[in-house]
Amino acid sequence: MASLHPNKGGFRVAYSLVIHKKRRQKTKRFKVRGDARRFLRQIEAIEEAVRLGAARLDDIEDWVGRSWLSADDAMAAFKLFRETREALPEDQAISFDRIRAAYEDYALTTSKAGDAGRKSHQNHMNLADQVLVWLTAEHPRLDLDADDVQVWLDSLRHQYSEWTVHHMLTKLRLLLDQAMRLRMIQGNPARLVKIAAPRTQDGT
Repeated sequence: MASLHPNKGGFRVAYSLVIHKKRRQKTKRFKVRGDARRFLRQIEAIEEAVRLGAARLDDIEDWVGRSWLSADDAMAAFKLFRETREALPEDQAISFDRIRAAYEDYALTTSKAGDAGRKSHQNHMNLADQVLVWLTAEHPRLDLDADDVQVWLDSLRHQYSEWTVHHMLTKLRLLLDQAMRLRMIQGNPARLVKIAAPRTQDGT
């Protein structure tokens, strides 16, 4: 069972996952108690899902993308994830057109409007296209890591507001989620990078 402990000026969450009768012991460290407690709740949900062998596909892919659960462990623990992965060809070639199309399908499915003609959807796609331009130019093999993402965000701050930077990170996360679902990459490094939500003009 996951547990929270003080650790050298911060906090440590210890947890274990039993997969195929083998226990995987893991730890993650935090500077802030609130972050550690939120992670603890999420890990408790993962532990329960692994015990039951059942979870929503979107949740499993999110856990893998955040590196909380390896793709191999997810395939061993969840039949749905394994069958979904096995239905795809191995090592699919990188295709930014397919990533964009998959993201647009996701955006239309999850948006309240569900209408490709709405200005709000066009704005979402314009921002996604800006991120894709960067990915295509700088990481055509999608071989970026969390440090690359952080450097990119730092460079964006010289050109854009904090809200725009925040939204572009969100778009990068979602685009890489689609690349992972399409089996072009194994994990999502953008989900390892955290930035604070910008404050509004009134300070909230």
